Amino acid sequence: MHSQGLVCNFAPDYWWPWLGALLGVLIIVGAASLFARPALRVGWGITIIVAAAIGFLMGTGGLLAALLAVIGGILALTWKPEDHASTQTKTTP
Repeated sequence: MHSQGLVCNFAPDYWWPWLGALLGVLIIVGAASLFARPALRVGWGITIIVAAAIGFLMGTGGLLAALLAVIGGILALTWKPEDHASTQTKTTP
């Protein structure tokens, strides 16, 4: 029986590995989506933080992985991408 995590006995034993893998994939997809489309940073940042918290509470991801995911989610929420039009300087010939 799965005895780790704060919410043990929540689901049958065969769900724990699949749930941990699903949360890990969700965090990786969120990080890749942040890189590809920075405009959606708030939604993906919240998704990453929630997935990391669920994984940590269920004992499927580990402390270091959850900590790094939460830090990444917070950075995504506070990040303001630069506007490419304002960073380009006009050069005169």
